[in-house]
Amino acid sequence: LHPDFGSNGWVYVVACTTGGTTEVIRYTDTPGMDAGTNRTVIVDGLPMAAINNGGDIVFGIEAPSPRLYVSLGDTEDENLAQTDGERAGRVLRYADDGSIPNDNPVTGDPEWVRGLRNTFGIDIQPQTGDLFGAENGPTQGDELNYLRKGKNFEWGGLPPGFPPGDVGIVMQTWVDVIVPTGLAWHDGSGWGSAYANDLFMSCYDDQVVRHFEVSGTSFVNVDDEQIFARFAEESFSHKPLDIEVGTDGSLYVSTFTGLYRIFMP
Repeated sequence: LHPDFGSNGWVYVVACTTGGTTEVIRYTDTPGMDAGTNRTVIVDGLPMAAINNGGDIVFGIEAPSPRLYVSLGDTEDENLAQTDGERAGRVLRYADDGSIPNDNPVTGDPEWVRGLRNTFGIDIQPQTGDLFGAENGPTQGDELNYLRKGKNFEWGGLPPGFPPGDVGIVMQTWVDVIVPTGLAWHDGSGWGSAYANDLFMSCYDDQVVRHFEVSGTSFVNVDDEQIFARFAEESFSHKPLDIEVGTDGSLYVSTFTGLYRIFMP
């Protein structure tokens, strides 16, 4: 949803299309119709493959014009994640009309960060406005990343002489494959101050929601990691796909067959 959804009704979707490309599409929600109207493609021609398409989307809290962040996987070619001018293996940053902001790392380019294999989930830290991502490794090396402007997360290999200071911060890694799919920052609303600035992650492979207690001025120090919720292992039915925080603090987790609400009694 656009930050001004209450007045403009704009809903944004990132979609892999039958035409073989990825698009960012904007609809207008008309009250009482329960349907999207005024379908507008604001970004087209982004790469797509059979797998590794990433595909999360979130608005930042920049003022006065919030920016739209879109994650794209390497589309089965890790070299693209390090190739100048490509869009795959990145998080991209746009204005709400699909134009490219002039304060992006590269003039005229939507790239925000690069060197990512397949980031399913991204979310904005509500206090700092910083972006974080859930990265999927191949057979190991799933990551929780701090997606700071202009950084490189090394997938596809760093070019010779690459400055170490421009390598992105990896907050947490896992040896076993967990397949992180979604991220949600909590501000403590409805749950109390103990949950303020805590991070939740939905994980596809082990069918759990992880809870991270973090600290530091940028909230990049992971002090504790716990299993917060576990779904019954019934084939693919309860594989978590995404997670969001509601206005009352409840966690909403989507699976292949349902949408679940986790609330504080």
